[in-house]
Amino acid sequence: MELEIMDASTLILKPKQPLIDWVNKQLSQDGLPMKNLETYDDDECGPTTYLIPDFEDLPKAKRWLKKHYRPIFEEALSSWTMDENDWPEDLTTKPFPNGSMLNLI
Repeated sequence: MELEIMDASTLILKPKQPLIDWVNKQLSQDGLPMKNLETYDDDECGPTTYLIPDFEDLPKAKRWLKKHYRPIFEEALSSWTMDENDWPEDLTTKPFPNGSMLNLI
């Protein structure tokens, strides 16, 4: 078997406390066990990894992330609950300002 080499970067998303708090609010309404940052890596919904285009510079990467923010955010939310009625009404960065929702590694 020959491996194919790709020009790609890796985007790893890991939640920050505001997203964990939001998840726990949803879980408590359903009577499900709470999540915390200490055990997050061990949970079934651990960090999410995406292969993204390889960028020559940071400004190009930021433009790509801005353009693709919403589907990435929706994917993160759907890993916690598929019921879109439980999602924040505002799917922009406003509910989780200043990068407080996810760490980009």
